[in-house]
Amino acid sequence: METIYAIIHNNVIVNTIIADPVWILNNYADTAIRIDHMDPRPGVGWTAQDTAWIPPVYDNHLKPPSITPAVVPANTTLTLAQFRARFTLAEMVAIDNFAVNDSLSTEQKATLNTITKNFDTAGSIDLSADLTQQSLDYIVACGLLELARATEILTP
Repeated sequence: METIYAIIHNNVIVNTIIADPVWILNNYADTAIRIDHMDPRPGVGWTAQDTAWIPPVYDNHLKPPSITPAVVPANTTLTLAQFRARFTLAEMVAIDNFAVNDSLSTEQKATLNTITKNFDTAGSIDLSADLTQQSLDYIVACGLLELARATEILTP
Protein backbone atom coordinates (compact mmCIF):
# COMPACT_ATOMS: atom_id res chain seq x y z
CA MET A 1 0.00 0.00 0.00
CA GLU A 2 1.38 3.38 -0.95
CA THR A 3 0.73 6.41 1.21
CA ILE A 4 1.63 10.09 1.22
CA TYR A 5 4.40 11.24 3.52
CA ALA A 6 5.88 14.62 4.37
CA ILE A 7 9.64 14.97 4.70
CA ILE A 8 10.37 17.29 7.63
CA HIS A 9 13.43 19.49 8.24
CA ASN A 10 13.55 21.92 11.19
CA ASN A 11 9.78 21.45 11.73
CA VAL A 12 9.00 22.48 8.12
CA ILE A 13 7.75 20.20 5.35
CA VAL A 14 10.38 20.33 2.61
CA ASN A 15 8.86 17.69 0.33
CA THR A 16 5.95 15.28 0.01
CA ILE A 17 6.21 11.83 -1.52
CA ILE A 18 4.02 8.83 -2.26
CA ALA A 19 5.83 5.75 -1.05
CA ASP A 20 5.57 2.29 0.38
CA PRO A 21 5.77 2.29 4.21
CA VAL A 22 8.73 -0.14 4.14
CA TRP A 23 10.65 2.18 1.80
CA ILE A 24 9.96 5.13 4.12
CA LEU A 25 11.13 3.11 7.12
CA ASN A 26 14.37 2.21 5.31
CA ASN A 27 15.06 5.71 3.95
CA TYR A 28 13.30 8.39 6.01
CA ALA A 29 12.41 6.78 9.34
CA ASP A 30 13.46 9.84 11.37
CA THR A 31 12.25 12.61 9.06
CA ALA A 32 8.96 11.46 7.49
CA ILE A 33 5.40 11.47 8.77
CA ARG A 34 2.26 10.15 7.14
CA ILE A 35 -0.06 12.95 5.99
CA ASP A 36 -2.59 11.35 3.62
CA HIS A 37 -5.19 11.05 6.39
CA MET A 38 -4.91 14.68 7.58
CA ASP A 39 -7.56 17.26 6.76
CA PRO A 40 -6.52 19.76 5.67
CA ARG A 41 -3.49 17.94 4.31
CA PRO A 42 -0.29 19.89 4.99
CA GLY A 43 2.16 20.41 2.15
CA VAL A 44 5.53 21.91 1.34
CA GLY A 45 6.24 24.97 3.46
CA TRP A 46 3.84 24.07 6.29
CA THR A 47 5.32 24.34 9.79
CA ALA A 48 4.73 22.11 12.80
CA GLN A 49 3.64 24.11 15.84
CA ASP A 50 2.74 22.14 18.96
CA THR A 51 0.18 19.63 17.64
CA ALA A 52 -0.96 21.69 14.64
CA TRP A 53 0.28 22.37 11.11
CA ILE A 54 0.49 26.03 10.08
CA PRO A 55 0.33 26.83 6.34
CA PRO A 56 3.01 29.09 4.87
CA VAL A 57 2.37 32.82 4.45
CA TYR A 58 3.14 34.16 0.99
CA ASP A 59 4.11 37.76 0.29
CA ASN A 60 1.90 39.91 -1.96
CA HIS A 61 -0.88 37.33 -1.77
CA LEU A 62 0.94 35.11 -4.21
CA LYS A 63 -0.66 31.77 -4.80
CA PRO A 64 1.53 28.94 -3.52
CA PRO A 65 3.09 26.76 -6.18
CA SER A 66 1.17 23.66 -7.19
CA ILE A 67 3.18 20.69 -6.04
CA THR A 68 2.57 17.09 -7.01
CA PRO A 69 4.07 14.50 -4.67
CA ALA A 70 6.94 12.55 -6.17
CA VAL A 71 6.12 8.90 -6.77
CA VAL A 72 8.74 6.58 -5.30
CA PRO A 73 8.81 3.12 -6.83
CA ALA A 74 7.69 0.36 -4.49
CA ASN A 75 10.44 -1.78 -3.05
CA THR A 76 10.43 -5.05 -4.99
CA THR A 77 13.56 -6.58 -3.44
CA LEU A 78 13.13 -8.50 -0.20
CA THR A 79 15.32 -10.61 2.04
CA LEU A 80 14.41 -14.29 2.14
CA ALA A 81 12.90 -13.76 5.61
CA GLN A 82 10.75 -10.87 4.33
CA PHE A 83 9.66 -12.98 1.35
CA ARG A 84 8.74 -15.99 3.52
CA ALA A 85 6.81 -13.71 5.88
CA ARG A 86 4.38 -13.01 3.02
CA PHE A 87 3.22 -16.65 3.11
CA THR A 88 0.78 -18.10 5.62
CA LEU A 89 1.98 -20.92 7.87
CA ALA A 90 -0.15 -23.42 5.95
CA GLU A 91 1.35 -22.26 2.64
CA MET A 92 4.90 -22.57 3.99
CA VAL A 93 4.19 -26.07 5.33
CA ALA A 94 2.76 -27.19 1.96
CA ILE A 95 5.72 -25.79 0.01
CA ASP A 96 8.42 -26.86 2.48
CA ASN A 97 7.09 -30.44 2.53
CA PHE A 98 6.45 -30.95 -1.18
CA ALA A 99 8.80 -33.97 -1.18
CA VAL A 100 6.30 -36.06 0.83
CA ASN A 101 3.27 -34.93 -1.18
CA ASP A 102 2.09 -38.09 -2.98
CA SER A 103 -0.03 -36.11 -5.45
CA LEU A 104 3.09 -34.59 -7.07
CA SER A 105 5.03 -36.38 -9.81
CA THR A 106 8.77 -37.01 -9.65
CA GLU A 107 9.27 -34.27 -12.29
CA GLN A 108 7.20 -31.78 -10.28
CA LYS A 109 9.18 -32.57 -7.14
CA ALA A 110 12.48 -32.11 -9.02
CA THR A 111 11.34 -28.72 -10.32
CA LEU A 112 10.10 -27.65 -6.86
CA ASN A 113 13.44 -28.75 -5.40
CA THR A 114 15.24 -26.44 -7.84
CA ILE A 115 12.84 -23.57 -7.10
CA THR A 116 13.27 -23.86 -3.33
CA LYS A 117 17.07 -24.15 -3.67
CA ASN A 118 17.06 -20.97 -5.79
CA PHE A 119 15.10 -19.14 -3.12
CA ASP A 120 17.18 -20.55 -0.23
CA THR A 121 20.51 -19.56 -1.80
CA ALA A 122 19.45 -16.13 -3.08
CA GLY A 123 20.81 -13.12 -1.22
CA SER A 124 17.50 -11.42 -1.92
CA ILE A 125 14.24 -12.04 -3.75
CA ASP A 126 13.13 -9.59 -6.45
CA LEU A 127 9.34 -9.75 -6.67
CA SER A 128 9.42 -8.30 -10.20
CA ALA A 129 11.97 -10.80 -11.56
CA ASP A 130 10.68 -13.20 -14.22
CA LEU A 131 12.17 -16.20 -12.41
CA THR A 132 10.37 -15.29 -9.16
CA GLN A 133 7.06 -14.94 -10.99
CA GLN A 134 7.61 -18.18 -12.94
CA SER A 135 8.50 -20.00 -9.72
CA LEU A 136 5.31 -18.92 -7.96
CA ASP A 137 3.28 -19.76 -11.07
CA TYR A 138 4.74 -23.29 -10.93
CA ILE A 139 3.98 -23.61 -7.22
CA VAL A 140 0.37 -22.61 -8.05
CA ALA A 141 0.25 -25.14 -10.90
CA CYS A 142 1.33 -27.86 -8.43
CA GLY A 143 -1.59 -26.95 -6.16
CA LEU A 144 0.57 -25.74 -3.26
CA LEU A 145 -0.60 -22.11 -3.48
CA GLU A 146 -3.74 -20.33 -4.71
CA LEU A 147 -3.37 -17.98 -7.68
CA ALA A 148 -4.86 -15.04 -5.77
CA ARG A 149 -2.31 -15.54 -2.98
CA ALA A 150 0.57 -15.74 -5.46
CA THR A 151 -0.57 -12.41 -6.92
CA GLU A 152 -0.80 -10.93 -3.42
CA ILE A 153 2.67 -12.26 -2.48
CA LEU A 154 4.21 -10.78 -5.63
CA THR A 155 2.62 -7.35 -5.12
CA PRO A 156 5.16 -4.87 -3.66
